[in-house]
Amino acid sequence: MFSLPSAAICRGIIAGLMIGTIAVGPGWAAEPSTGLASGAIKTAFDAIQAAWSQEDAEALVTWFGARKVLLRLPGSQSEARRFSPQQSFLILRDYFATHKVSGFEFVQVKVPETEGGVAVGLAEITWRKYGVGRFKVGRVLMVLAMEESSWRITEIQALR
Repeated sequence: MFSLPSAAICRGIIAGLMIGTIAVGPGWAAEPSTGLASGAIKTAFDAIQAAWSQEDAEALVTWFGARKVLLRLPGSQSEARRFSPQQSFLILRDYFATHKVSGFEFVQVKVPETEGGVAVGLAEITWRKYGVGRFKVGRVLMVLAMEESSWRITEIQALR
């Protein structure tokens, strides 16, 4: 059974991403030598990036599994909370109806070094509420875990 990483592990992953020890930009990095399904991870992150860029909640939710997803979206003042895939769809649909996303790109990705690990992506997002102010640039941390032989989103968190 997969367990979510602790807060300390997440902070370590974020720190590694932020200082550039894990770097992936357009075109991605070379395949790691771990033997894990890094091609599947790339496919997942590419599809998630496309869905977010197109403001397509329905396509994004296809990457959710059966478990609840930890969500905190850009512009949210509330703390991250866990929602069912159905609740997450409604939240994302409403978010995309009220926010214009002009850019979303994974700039760094960490693939798991061992089986049972998580894949972590750091994306840069440019967004604004419709009709309100200028575009803002922020970062979104996305965590994927293996569930029934497929990579699934377990966490989407806007970094403050």
